[in-house]
Amino acid sequence: MAPHDVVDQSHPVERRRWSRVRLAVPVRLNRRSGEEGRAVAYAGGRSLDVSPGGTCVAVEFGGPFTPDEILAVSLAIPWEARRDFPFSLIEGACRVVRVDQARGEVGLSFCPANTTMLG
Repeated sequence: MAPHDVVDQSHPVERRRWSRVRLAVPVRLNRRSGEEGRAVAYAGGRSLDVSPGGTCVAVEFGGPFTPDEILAVSLAIPWEARRDFPFSLIEGACRVVRVDQARGEVGLSFCPANTTMLG
């Protein structure tokens, strides 16, 4: 293997299906509880990147989160950035796929059956 072919093993393998766009917008996260599914805890932050499949959020308050936890998510894409997205508003359910406590970040995967993306 030539020196330029060396693979950096310090980063996990990329498993995303969608390309993400760097975008910082407010994100609202809610934990739900009970049969009524009422929001019992509120957290929020700013997205670091967004795609039709998920987002990475820098959490500003709330949490902590655990992998595989299901949350309610809401975020709006500003008018100026809509040329990069097939949607303008995302509301629904997401699953926590990654938690980085040291950086205060959480990776979320949107649950397609329970998420609305409005154009």
